[in-house]
Amino acid sequence: IHHVQSAAITKVNIIEYLQQVHLPGVLIIPLQVFLTREWVSMRPFWFFTILYLHVMFLAHRWAHMLPGENYKTVSWAQKHGLLLSMKHHVQHHKTYDCNYSIFMGWGDLVYNPLTKHLLHHESLLYLPLYALYCHLPSIIYMFCK
Repeated sequence: IHHVQSAAITKVNIIEYLQQVHLPGVLIIPLQVFLTREWVSMRPFWFFTILYLHVMFLAHRWAHMLPGENYKTVSWAQKHGLLLSMKHHVQHHKTYDCNYSIFMGWGDLVYNPLTKHLLHHESLLYLPLYALYCHLPSIIYMFCK
């Protein structure tokens, strides 16, 4: 739906929009917390991961809002590259083959060449790679135990 009506994410209630963050969080993070429960130093990591997910989703929403509609602090952060700007993100919605980052856009320095030279942007291989990435903390913990 988002790629058909990209501005729709700016019209939905903010709480309803953030609920989208909770599905992956509810599925992945409790498992990770359980698997790394003996690794006490991971607790702040999981706290900030949940916080990061919410800010990331908000940054994506703000990238779809016109500058005059955003908070002044958000517009400032977008202008200075601290949050994803509409100018950067709109290219993704033109071609769907670049600019996948939805937080700051910095990840596109890696993702864009990856999708251009290694994996096609419609490849399903991204799913197991994403799953591996999500479970990396537990995998590292198991090898460091």
